[in-house]
Amino acid sequence: MAKPLTSAKRNQLLQRAVAALEGGNAGAAYKAAVQVARQNASDVDALIMLSQAAPGTGRIDEAIRLFSVAMKSLAPREDLLICWGNLKAAAGDLSGATECFQNAVTVAPRSLGAHLNLANVLLQAGKADEAVRVYDQVIKNGAGWQAQYGLANASVALGNLQAAERAFVSVLDDQPQHVGALNNLGRILMDRGFYDQAAIYLEKAEKLQPNNPGVILNLGGLRRRQGAIDEAVLLTKRAIAINPDLVAGYSNLADVLEMANRLEDAEAAVDAGLAKFPGNAGLLVQAARLDRRAGRIQQAVDRLSHVEDDVRDVKGAAARHQELGVLYDKLDQPAEAFDHFSQAKHWFGELSHQLGITSDLYFGQVAAMQAFVDEADLAALDPVTVSDGRKDPCFMIGFLRSGTTLLHQILDSHPEVVVVDESPMALAAMDVVASSTGGYPGGLAELDDSTVQKARDAYFSSLDEHLPVGAGEKLVIDKFPFNTMRAPLLWRLFPEAKFVFSARHPMDVCLSCFMQAFQPSAVTSPFLSMAETVHAYRGLMQMWLDFSGKIDITCMTVRYEDLIADQEGVSAQLIDFIGVPWNDAVMRFYETAQQSSSVSNPSYHQVIQPIYSDAAQRWRRYETQLAEHEEPLRPFLTAFGYDVT
Repeated sequence: MAKPLTSAKRNQLLQRAVAALEGGNAGAAYKAAVQVARQNASDVDALIMLSQAAPGTGRIDEAIRLFSVAMKSLAPREDLLICWGNLKAAAGDLSGATECFQNAVTVAPRSLGAHLNLANVLLQAGKADEAVRVYDQVIKNGAGWQAQYGLANASVALGNLQAAERAFVSVLDDQPQHVGALNNLGRILMDRGFYDQAAIYLEKAEKLQPNNPGVILNLGGLRRRQGAIDEAVLLTKRAIAINPDLVAGYSNLADVLEMANRLEDAEAAVDAGLAKFPGNAGLLVQAARLDRRAGRIQQAVDRLSHVEDDVRDVKGAAARHQELGVLYDKLDQPAEAFDHFSQAKHWFGELSHQLGITSDLYFGQVAAMQAFVDEADLAALDPVTVSDGRKDPCFMIGFLRSGTTLLHQILDSHPEVVVVDESPMALAAMDVVASSTGGYPGGLAELDDSTVQKARDAYFSSLDEHLPVGAGEKLVIDKFPFNTMRAPLLWRLFPEAKFVFSARHPMDVCLSCFMQAFQPSAVTSPFLSMAETVHAYRGLMQMWLDFSGKIDITCMTVRYEDLIADQEGVSAQLIDFIGVPWNDAVMRFYETAQQSSSVSNPSYHQVIQPIYSDAAQRWRRYETQLAEHEEPLRPFLTAFGYDVT
């Protein structure tokens, strides 16, 4: 039998434990505290010290047994119940930990610590909805940033990213250098398409923790979306080097290498990932995509056919069905393809809901511009006077998937032309008009020369930020399909501008939009069903037809089908229209695209090869699925010169 400890010896051991723990020596702290606890199972100070030291020693089970004995004889105490619960949570007994924290709340119903620990373990146990309720309660009662951080993570788990964003911002208001909040907020902003804001938080997080693999991986993902492909590759490889068990690293690396058209390197990245994580759904989707690009269509289908959707991985489920849709389209099985595209849209809809994205903004802007076009006497508006000496750009507009990317690559191959791709210059000008007049778009009817100059200055200031080095005196072409809804703005501000309108068979445009995996955003949100896609197309195209029919605008319409049937002839007309001399480089546009680090849209793998006609008249293979949508699109077939039979 061990000799009973004197009071002095007990105090000496506990002081030794405190000093050891403060010095980072959990083993020595545990050894000293356990001597006291074994002698007196009810020694509260020893028990608390054990709970703090045990997780760093691997002796959690022994500590839990000592707590179990002690708690039978001690009256319920909040501090001991919290310590016991933390030990059980560290041991993986989340149910037991939850019970301990619930008892602590019962003992001390006003204790923020008891409630916060309960919320944390509920989140850890996958009960995010219950955790949110507890976090909300403790925040209302005055809990600090720790509760906001827990609430943010619980909101992420529930897919409520807007609530998560607000909570992470609250954390950073109190703890501006909290790397977890910086990283997670940056990731949310990136997913919502706010790349410049995301960069602020992710770059700060990397500066604070330059070897944090999660931060580096997210920063690599941001650079990929910003088009900085080489930097994205380097960052993603760096994240994997720091943590080789980071499964998302291999998937992200394969994705960015594919975007750079480095297919062999992408396959190597996927193989390395699957060697460590066989059966991982995200990596299997990547592997299937690479199989498809290599012509191994059936092998790709076989990879994905037996993978099940996971409701916790909305992006993964969307990606799997999206790829299966593309594969079955390649196999000429339209019914199966359409079904998978529809399922993909379901999951993309769930993702849009999580991001708080709706189609209200798109339809609201189109409706407002349609009302302006209907009500304004456009032909009678006073002409504007400009004196800045800047040459008006050429605007390439149309609808998504109407052939603008092909036109982009053809024109960008010309040595005297530079194409600026889908950048926000027009939005900068629009903001000036909105703030300087009675509003937008109505203010377009009351522009004075001063407002025009301010708006042009805003446009060109933004343009200068997006022009590549060496642009010099090249003709600038502003390519952005959705500038179609801003055509009246551009016509008013740039009276000498030429417009290139890209047209394609309306059924093919709508089908192609439906078949694409667009990053969720306010402008792509209408494409979550075929019916809404048709509605979005009809609204914007009707506005364009009404507008262009009321005024004298210098515009050339290029039909996609004509271009692929006679590339040289149509290209020659286009080159002549924009006012530059012919150059044979436009016939080898795919060589320019291959030399580019990326083409940052869903057509990237198509424009790195010579023109092909596979996508023309694709809709006819889907006539059964599209039958109900043909009649609403018929007026636009006539307007753009297509056969209505």
